Amino acid sequence: MKKLLMSVIAVSFTVSSALATEPYIKKIEKEIMQDGQKHVITEQSLIFENGKIQYNTFNEKGKSELKGLEKGKFTFGLEFGRPAGSNGGWSIWDFFNLYTQIDGKYVNIPYMYVAEKVYMAKLKDCTMVEFIWPLSADGSVGKMHMKVLQFSSYKDWLFVKVNFDSKTLTPWRITLNTYPGNSDSPKERERWIATKEESICLGKAGADFNPASNALAIFSKFKHENFGNFIVFDASKFGKITSTQSDGPVGIMLFPNEGETEFKFALGYFMDKPAKDEVPKFINETSPKIFEFMGTVNWDPKVDTSEFNGLSADVAKLIKEVNDEPQRKKYQESLDKIKDSFSKAESANNLPDSVNAANAMKELKEQVSKAGLAQLQ
Repeated sequence: MKKLLMSVIAVSFTVSSALATEPYIKKIEKEIMQDGQKHVITEQSLIFENGKIQYNTFNEKGKSELKGLEKGKFTFGLEFGRPAGSNGGWSIWDFFNLYTQIDGKYVNIPYMYVAEKVYMAKLKDCTMVEFIWPLSADGSVGKMHMKVLQFSSYKDWLFVKVNFDSKTLTPWRITLNTYPGNSDSPKERERWIATKEESICLGKAGADFNPASNALAIFSKFKHENFGNFIVFDASKFGKITSTQSDGPVGIMLFPNEGETEFKFALGYFMDKPAKDEVPKFINETSPKIFEFMGTVNWDPKVDTSEFNGLSADVAKLIKEVNDEPQRKKYQESLDKIKDSFSKAESANNLPDSVNAANAMKELKEQVSKAGLAQLQ
């Protein structure tokens, strides 16, 4: 009996160790006093296999309005294709903006309120992250949804879908921010962007054009030439693209056509390869394939039951070997409750609730494993 228990516990620890290398969320939350009020600092790292989204917020406890933006307490950054020893690639501080007009002022939605929902789900063929932001403090004006998917077959790409859902507000501008190669500004380096139709040196002048094709590359010349960023998008959704003159950050500003409220992007990069080779290859060969694949993406995938069922079976085995009857009964009640929660989430295809149930099952497995080890001592 003890041999069987030790065997199951060993499997448990192996699974837990393996899960630690898979996509997950690391969340740190702490309270501080400021101006006589309790405030909350929240840091969330949403970690993919080869990158992460960093989402840090600062707000008064019980209120959704963000504070402290000027003090650097807000971050919505993407570390993806970041060259070693640099702050380059997609902006690790502020990679995505969506502006709307409220009371005559243009405001950036991610900067307004704490996201009311942030979760990550590991599915059969992809990892999915979702953010949901309210467009007003009480959420009555509408919401903005962002889904980010990474497929095992396209690890160098993140697929992003944004839905702007409001009856009174409309999206004005989307900005994607990059630092191809590095965030510094050496005098000899030039920033460039390229589409199928033209290449533009941002070191000499800004860019302002009507998009005619679905691919855009951002890269450098004379220094950091072997790194850059790629964007694939639906050009028919946008009436104009601009980018300001710059030797440092490159913001690609896309202005949606009237009535457009849903936007899809594929964000990629190249590293340690010459831009003179990679940019033409991306524009002419890679981007059409990525655009075609993006059109086939299922943005509402079904709950994957395989991992949960395996965890559930392991926990059931562990519970049977617990000697203390009241404790065993308590664990069984917890197991049944979590299984019921997951079943309801599966029926409703509710990914956030299924993720919560899976995490609860992992915690229960760890508790029962520790109880089993304790009774062997």
